[in-house]
Amino acid sequence: MKKHLMAALLAIAMCLVAFSGCSLVSGLERDVQVVLKVNGEYKGTYTVNAFNNAVVPVPDAPEGLIFYGWTAEENWEEQGAQNVRVTANKGLIRYNDVKDWIKNDELSVTLYPVFGEPPYHDVAIAWYNKEKTSGLNQSIIDGFTTELYGFLKTSGKNPEEMDIVIRSYEGNVGPTCEAIKNDADIDIMLGWKDAENLTGTGGMKPGKDFVENNFNIFVNPDFKDPRGVAKLVAGEEIVDLVYDWILDTYAGEGGATLDYQWDGKPVDPEEPDEPEVPDKPQSGIKYTVGADDDLTFKVACYGVFDTSGFTDEIKANFEAGLKAALKECGASDEQLAQVEVEFYCYKPSGSGSADDNTNIAGLGDAIEADGGADILLGARGVGKSPYLKEWSKTGLTSKEMTIGSINDRYVITSNKKGLTVAIYDWILSAEGLALLATPTV
Repeated sequence: MKKHLMAALLAIAMCLVAFSGCSLVSGLERDVQVVLKVNGEYKGTYTVNAFNNAVVPVPDAPEGLIFYGWTAEENWEEQGAQNVRVTANKGLIRYNDVKDWIKNDELSVTLYPVFGEPPYHDVAIAWYNKEKTSGLNQSIIDGFTTELYGFLKTSGKNPEEMDIVIRSYEGNVGPTCEAIKNDADIDIMLGWKDAENLTGTGGMKPGKDFVENNFNIFVNPDFKDPRGVAKLVAGEEIVDLVYDWILDTYAGEGGATLDYQWDGKPVDPEEPDEPEVPDKPQSGIKYTVGADDDLTFKVACYGVFDTSGFTDEIKANFEAGLKAALKECGASDEQLAQVEVEFYCYKPSGSGSADDNTNIAGLGDAIEADGGADILLGARGVGKSPYLKEWSKTGLTSKEMTIGSINDRYVITSNKKGLTVAIYDWILSAEGLALLATPTV
C-alpha cells in the first residue's frame, strides 16, 4: 500500500515539476523588439528572446573611428565611447544584452551605435587560429611570445611594461579578415597566406588595410605549408622592429618572399565613373528604335518627396516628356506601353515621418522586389542599400542635378546598355532637366 502511495505522490510531484517547467519556459519566451537607429535613421526592427538572437548589420564607422557596439544610451557621447555599456557582439544582439535596458513592462528598446577611436597598443599581433591551415595553435604561439619578449629585452625594451596584444582569430579567411578590420587595432597578421589571398578572399585593400605582406614564413617549423606575415600600419617604430624580427627569425629557406609593399602614395577610393554632364543643350534621345525592338524599360523615382524633390506633377511631366522623346526616336504606341515610370517608397510631403520602408535600404528592397529598374531618379548616396550599391559597379552615376527644389540628386543606372545610356544622357540634358523642374503655368 505504501508503495502505491509513494508512486502516486511521485507522479503528482513530476506533474507539478512539468507544469512549473512549462510556466518557466513560457516566462523566458518573452519577445523584445529591438529597434536600431543610426544617425537619426531607423535601420530595422528585430525580435529577440531567451532562445532567439538577432543577426544585425554592422554600421560603417566614420573615418578614423571604429564601431564599438550597440547601446540604449541615446546621448552616449556625453559619457565617451569607452565608458558606455555596449552589446557583447557587434553583429549579434541577444536578449541578455538588452534585458537590463528594458524599462518596466516595455516590450521594445531602441539601440544606437557607439563609435570611438581604436584602442592604442605598442604592438598588436593577430594570429590565425586554424591549425590545419596556418600550423598555429596556442602552444606554438606561447613559444613565439616567449621569443618575442626575449628579443624585445635584447633590443633595450621592457616588454613587461609595454602594451602588447597577441590575439587569435578563428574561422575562414573572409570572416577573420573582416573581424580584424572591425577591431581596427591590429598591427601585424601572422599565419594567413599571400597578398592575393588577403585581397581576394579576405577583402582587404592593399595600401589601406595592409601595407606589406611577406610569404615563406614558418612560425611552426614542423608545418610544411609556408604562411605569410602582413603589416597593417606604416611608420610605427615598434611595429617595424617586431615585423623585421619575424622576417629574420621565421623565414624559410631562401628568406622571406615580399609579395606586396605599399609605395607610400595615397590609395584612391574605388568610386564609379562619373560621366560629365553635357555642357551644351542636347535635344532628343540619341537612339533609334526599330520596329522589332523590345522597349521594356523602367525608371524608378524615389517617392519620398521631401528627400527626392519629386511631386506627382513633376513625375507626370517627366513621364510624358520621356515618352514623347522616345516617340521621336521611332517608338510605336505598343513599344511605349512597355516603358514604365514608377514611384517607390511613396510618401508625399507632410504625410508623416519616414519609416524603415522609405529610407535608401527600403528603396533598394522595393525596387529589387519589383524586378529591378534601369534608371533611378531622386536618390543620392546608395551605399546603405546592398542592392543599389551593386549598381555603381555596373552602371553610371551622374554629378549633382536638380529635381523640383532639391538640388543634390543623382541619376543612377543599373546597366550601360545602349538605350539606358541614351536616356541617361537625355535626362542630364537641358531638355530632360527642364522636365524635372517644378512645372510652371
